Amino acid sequence: MLDKMKGGLIGFAVGDEMGVATEFMSPEEIKEQYGVVKEILSGGVFGFECGETSDDTAMTIAVAKGILANSTDPIEDIGKEFLKWKATNPKDIGITIATTFRHYHRDWFKAAELTHHRLEQSGGKALS
Repeated sequence: MLDKMKGGLIGFAVGDEMGVATEFMSPEEIKEQYGVVKEILSGGVFGFECGETSDDTAMTIAVAKGILANSTDPIEDIGKEFLKWKATNPKDIGITIATTFRHYHRDWFKAAELTHHRLEQSGGKALS
């Protein structure tokens, strides 16, 4: 099971690496600029280096670390990992988590609730 979990995380990261150069592009724009993407590319709106991952991978790893730290009640540990990631000054922070960080005052549930009402959704939302 652990190997499957590791494989899933690695596969996620590789898929993220494959997509960072085309993030926020339409299928038509991707086809016009790259044709079919068959390799890891650099660039994109955030100027990623070849092989660099986005906030999606960083946050997935933060969630995994939080669950490993406290599998019965991981919310605080996941939040701590999110704050550690934010402290690295990442190239991109999605609007949902950025809004949640602004609302966070030692209560992740309250911050998430305020974010949901502010953005009128609970899932990711592109800045574009």
